[in-house]
Amino acid sequence: MGSSIHMIWLIGSFVIALLTSISFLPSRKWYITCWKYGYRVLLVLHAVSVLSWYWIESPIRYFSTSLVLINLFLLGIILQKIYPYLSIARTEMQDSAPGAGHFESISFLFANVLQTNDRYEDFYRIVEELKPDVILAVETDETWTNKILDYSRYKYAHSCPLDNMYGMTIVSLLPLVSIKTRYLIQDDIPSFHARIRTRGGKHFRFYGIHPRPPSPVEYENAVPKDQEMIKLGKIISNLEGDHPCVVGGDLNDVCWSRTTELFQSLSGLLDPRKGRGFYATFPSNVPLFNIPIDQVFCSPHFTLTKLKVGPDFGSDHLPLYVEVELNSSEVPGNDKPESDESDEKEAREILDLDPEAE
Repeated sequence: MGSSIHMIWLIGSFVIALLTSISFLPSRKWYITCWKYGYRVLLVLHAVSVLSWYWIESPIRYFSTSLVLINLFLLGIILQKIYPYLSIARTEMQDSAPGAGHFESISFLFANVLQTNDRYEDFYRIVEELKPDVILAVETDETWTNKILDYSRYKYAHSCPLDNMYGMTIVSLLPLVSIKTRYLIQDDIPSFHARIRTRGGKHFRFYGIHPRPPSPVEYENAVPKDQEMIKLGKIISNLEGDHPCVVGGDLNDVCWSRTTELFQSLSGLLDPRKGRGFYATFPSNVPLFNIPIDQVFCSPHFTLTKLKVGPDFGSDHLPLYVEVELNSSEVPGNDKPESDESDEKEAREILDLDPEAE
């Protein structure tokens, strides 16, 4: 019995170490990048492997000791990558100060509705409960677009209904001063680029994106997704003047990835998750092992009032709600990311990649 348990432990610990090691490879193929998404699960599995080793009677102790040390080392690497998103870490975006009169409150709801989902009333109930100023919905075909546009609460709207799972719709209580649908990388993957006016007359930029993920049924590598995020980061960095910005949507990328880190460095936008938690949204039916791929980023002009994951409404994603306050200038204490020459070089290399050659 003891030898059987030991063999199970050896095989399990080896597989865990192998999968984590594979995730560190520089390849953008879907079967490599998918393991980067699972660091929360791998962290738990590494911890189980290391802790259970103490009770395993091994006939080849030196081998099992070496394996547990490898798992302990890999556990440390994963922990280092996801540590910024633990509640004990430092926040990147400051909390809103109660009663700060020079701030203006704005709320957003980001929802991947799942094109085949027909629980429209459940979605309406979430909107009624949260009352966001701006809603960005993705995976909206003609039916979902009409359901959202028919919702009388919202005066301003713009839509790009598609039946390829990449349609997009925005509705807003705040005036959409200007908005364009742009196709940054692939001609069937839209993004929204808008300028929105607040109730107090301030303007901010808003970008909604939903890049295509790497997967065996979507696209074989992560190049288009990475290129779309990097190109948007460069667009924001090249804006002239002082422009408050919000970026959000289903990014199909985890918040701890190198691509997300590079996007932040290029754009100078803050991640409200840092120092507060994962706020994981996908898949909606696996609460302990879901991943944070629906994301929101804000320029240093904003502080955070509330960030929460909404309830299930039939989609494979949970909605993400964020409430922020807008200042007239960058807020002292916000930890603005900055790019260096190596970041710029890496960004150019990504944008020069040929997706078909990867």
